[in-house]
Amino acid sequence: MVWADTMSKDMPLTDGSDPEDGAQLSPAEAERTRGTILIVEDHEMVRQRLAEWVGQSFPDFRVLTAAGGEEGVALADENGAQLVVMDIEMPGTNGIQATRRIKNATPETKVVILSVHSAEDYRSDAFAAGADAYVTKSRACWDLMPRIRELIAPSAQAEPGHGREGA
Repeated sequence: MVWADTMSKDMPLTDGSDPEDGAQLSPAEAERTRGTILIVEDHEMVRQRLAEWVGQSFPDFRVLTAAGGEEGVALADENGAQLVVMDIEMPGTNGIQATRRIKNATPETKVVILSVHSAEDYRSDAFAAGADAYVTKSRACWDLMPRIRELIAPSAQAEPGHGREGA
């Protein structure tokens, strides 16, 4: 699902044109010029609520969703996701496996694990797979948006490990 209604009026390509050369971009091309945040969560209601919340919190980004790890890996690759919010426990390809594949393909993609598990072995596995942050679902309403904000901020590129220690 593309969160199409989050386009900001401050975006430079709001009408699909490039003021530099006068060339017209198709709506699909204009949409791809925006940053992308991908939500990978197998529970539909949680996935939809997260997409709404992220879309409202980051209106300059388009928000895509995936119902599982395999779909998430494909969408991250096809859409050049800047950030992925990833559940761990999903049927088929789990969040740890999907994180590892995404980070191997595009190391610059930031991954925030969002999980019900607070045990250290889950955190260790997530960070070993390349996750940039780990937030428990019980702390999401306090910790998720600040972690995302830290990771998509330009300064996060220059600070390796920034935001890794989530609650």
